[in-house]
Amino acid sequence: MDQDIEYSKIRDKKEVIQGRCGLTNLGNTCYMNSGLQCLSNIPFFRQALLNLPKESITGITLELRQLFEQMWESESVIGDPSAFKRELGLVNPRFSGFSQEDTSEMLSFVLDAIHKQSVGKVSNKEPLETDPSDPPHVQLEKAWVHHYGPGRDSIVSKAFMGMFRSTVTCSECATESVTFEPFDMVSLPIPKPPAKIHFALLLQDSEPIQKSVTVGTASGTVGELLATLPELKGVPTGRLVIVRTVQMSYQHVSLESSVAELQPSYADLRLSVMEFSTPMEEDERLVVINRDYSTTVAVVAGKTMADVYAKYRGWAKANLDSIGFPMDDDIDAQLTLEQWNTLVKEDEDIPTSYRHTATLPTLTMRAAAHNPDLREALAQIEPLARPRASAPDVDDEGVTLLDCMDAEFGGDDLSGSNMWVCPTCKEARPATKRQQLVRTPPTLIFHLRRFDAGHGWGAKVDTFVDFPEHLSLDDLDGLIDGHRRYRLAAVSHHSGSLSFGHYTATGRQGEAWRYFNDSSVSETSISRAQSHDAFILMYEAV
Repeated sequence: MDQDIEYSKIRDKKEVIQGRCGLTNLGNTCYMNSGLQCLSNIPFFRQALLNLPKESITGITLELRQLFEQMWESESVIGDPSAFKRELGLVNPRFSGFSQEDTSEMLSFVLDAIHKQSVGKVSNKEPLETDPSDPPHVQLEKAWVHHYGPGRDSIVSKAFMGMFRSTVTCSECATESVTFEPFDMVSLPIPKPPAKIHFALLLQDSEPIQKSVTVGTASGTVGELLATLPELKGVPTGRLVIVRTVQMSYQHVSLESSVAELQPSYADLRLSVMEFSTPMEEDERLVVINRDYSTTVAVVAGKTMADVYAKYRGWAKANLDSIGFPMDDDIDAQLTLEQWNTLVKEDEDIPTSYRHTATLPTLTMRAAAHNPDLREALAQIEPLARPRASAPDVDDEGVTLLDCMDAEFGGDDLSGSNMWVCPTCKEARPATKRQQLVRTPPTLIFHLRRFDAGHGWGAKVDTFVDFPEHLSLDDLDGLIDGHRRYRLAAVSHHSGSLSFGHYTATGRQGEAWRYFNDSSVSETSISRAQSHDAFILMYEAV
């Protein structure tokens, strides 16, 4: 198998630009199409794959080669990835169906599968511990030969594989443990930008107004924050009702609420502040919330889950266990629709008009304002309180790609239950851990971690990440070998949420940029590539 292809020759080769070929969406396969378009726009990898004799390759490698041949060496304007999809599903059943998947995970699996098929054995990605007394370049060379020495290299390792070095240092005796681990993709967190709070203010005898404040690190109480707004100077706090806007629902917020606890993980905090001529009693305010914006299931006037729970406490002692809602469960726990109907069907305090049910199996309570003045104020302020549906709630300032790299490679403290068992001390000790990028590949792939597992299913980090067309790693600490200057070649984009999203791609072909949306291909510019929905970035060494 001839894989000895010189990177520089392929990179500099002037080709007749083909590649204006879309890919058919087979049913929720936009994630696959986006990733394949990105790979196809890496000339070194594409040409290396096309140079492999068909009779010497099988499986995913062969199917991807044939798809690239269709996209780049024929007159096709829409490629058919069904054969590749079938092979992908055979090798990994996760991709055999038609559910929405993650482009980054698909790409990583495909690259690993091609490498394994090439070397004829299981690829060795386990970290290798080296002798810290060796010079860094010697440690790196030993690790690289261990992973990708003669007989272990492939077009994938030559194009995409780099190396991390992880150093753990004992805080007590300074003992170090150094390990090297290969990568085909650098996964980066997206640090939270400075906290921004958007206010929608509705004061007596005035029109609603908007105001945004950047507060750095959110701290203090809501009352203390409101005291800094000149528009509220002299307004008695007892006449204010504060409501937090969360997706499709409202939450009543007290003046004593912690701003830090209200601040979402990766979105701006939105507060509506309404002034009334007389103080509003607690039970007139907005006190019941919709916990899951995707499902409106029940509306209860002026009641919290605690109210509902307490009202039925006596009756429930003999009945709640039987419907699966034990007495000692958290009172904010979700109820099934059947359980909800059991609880409210005899409640004359809840108007019939509020006894809404839904077809989904999980109950979520949505807020209703008891006071008519509050309902009217909410209706008046709502256009300012919510982000426009056509414009995601994105921080315009955002962060840079280098900010993301600093967050990943800045180092961690290992303490508490996460302490390191030091081989010298023979016991768990506090330690520091630092990961560095020490060898860079000809094609450097960055994965921006836009899906925050701790923020709920379908949650997405929409923070704008500013990444350059020309990337320099001259100031990257710890880099020993590889390339230092790159040019942007392709970007995978994701719009929407994890569960209701869509993947597209942009790719540079010569000096032109093209936008790939499944079967559709259109001319575009680099500004489309550098957009807020960028998810995977592919850079070519220059």
